Amino acid sequence: MPEELRGFAAAQRLATRCAQETEKQLRTGITERELAAWMRDWLASHGVEHYFHRPFVWFGPRTRFRHFTTRLDLRATEQTLAENDVYIFDFAPVLDGYACDFSYAGQWGTVPGYVEARAVLDRLYRDIPGWVAASGHRADRLWQRVHQELTAHSLSGIHETSSYSFLGHRVHHVAASPLARALAHRGAQTLLEFFARGASGQVLTRHHQGDMTGLWAVEPHLAFGDHAVKFEELLLVTPTGATWLRDAAV
Repeated sequence: MPEELRGFAAAQRLATRCAQETEKQLRTGITERELAAWMRDWLASHGVEHYFHRPFVWFGPRTRFRHFTTRLDLRATEQTLAENDVYIFDFAPVLDGYACDFSYAGQWGTVPGYVEARAVLDRLYRDIPGWVAASGHRADRLWQRVHQELTAHSLSGIHETSSYSFLGHRVHHVAASPLARALAHRGAQTLLEFFARGASGQVLTRHHQGDMTGLWAVEPHLAFGDHAVKFEELLLVTPTGATWLRDAAV
């Protein structure tokens, strides 16, 4: 397992660098589609040939999945970045067979409510590992604890209301077959991996049953006003506790 964890950690470091470099490309008027294409090119130039899912970019009200009705609505569009907008990058590159599902949010200009929502998101990042341990590694209890935190701050969770979104999912080594590449291109590799392993145990919802031990991509997605913020990070759950993978000694 330590060798595998090093592989996942390397994929997460690459994803973090990609998000940082992508943020430098932002400008008023750039489209989601242009930025997603830039991300794919950058990742390809750094050794990524395969995806768990390809890069999604959302600007403005699309960050909160407004008017999304199918998974196809997740794809980047001709929506442009405006002054005083929120943006989210969500992508899952596979590096040497190790997947990292990663999300990053920020504001372009000043968006009312962003600072307060971001503060709640940062507290979730701080507290989730401890909540996992306190819950006895029960995903349903973690889901409920996050729900309580959002309710206390009059926020809603996109992961609670969208039929194709959830608080987290397990992460596995991904086969780099031609079929897998084709599915990733269409955004379906994620679903294939889940169903191949038993979907009910792969996603973190209020109904999840069983122990959380293993590696998870945790992705709280908080709506405020016409916008939303989220992060997605790899969480390592062991029999003795939980820690964000970037903080683990691997």
